[in-house]
Amino acid sequence: MSWMDLPLKKRIKIAKKISITLKRKGIRPPSNKGKSFSKEHVNKIIEAKRKNGSLYHTPERTKKIQKARKVFYDKVGRKSKLVDRLKRTKKYRKWRIGVFERDNYTCVKCGKSGGYIEADHIIPKAYLIKLCDNNYSKCLKFKPLWSIDNGRTLCKKCHRETPTFGNGKYGNNKK
Repeated sequence: MSWMDLPLKKRIKIAKKISITLKRKGIRPPSNKGKSFSKEHVNKIIEAKRKNGSLYHTPERTKKIQKARKVFYDKVGRKSKLVDRLKRTKKYRKWRIGVFERDNYTCVKCGKSGGYIEADHIIPKAYLIKLCDNNYSKCLKFKPLWSIDNGRTLCKKCHRETPTFGNGKYGNNKK
C-alpha cells in the first residue's frame, strides 16, 4: 500500500508522529514557509478552482447569490445601517458615558458594578429613529434620542431580559 492510498486522516496522524519524533531528536522538519509556487503550479491551482466553481462565479451565479441574499435578509430582517452610523458618532459616545456616569457604572436592575455593562435606551432606539423618518441628520438633532434621562446602565444579563432587547427577537424576553 502506497502513501497516497492511505486515508487522509491516517496520513495526517502519521505525519504528526514523524514531526514530533524529529523534533524530539532535535531535527527540524522541512518547512514550506517562504517558498513560492512556480507560475505553472499557480495556474494549475487556479484552473482546478475554476472547474470546482470555488474561485470565480459566473455573472448568472452572482445574480442568483445576490437574489438569495436579498430574500434571506428580507425574511430575517436587516440591522439598520443608520443605527451603526449613529453608534460611531461622538454624540452617541457622549450619551453612553453620560448614562454610565449618572448610574455610577452600576446595573440599575441587579446592582452589579464592574464587569461588562451596557447603555440601554428606555424608549427603544429603533422607535425613536422611526420618528426621525430614518434620516441621519434628523436623528442627530432629535433630542429624545440623546437625552440621558432616556438611558439606563444594565449588565449584559439584565439587558437581555428587557422586552425590547434585539427588537424582541429573543425568546427569553417574550411574555
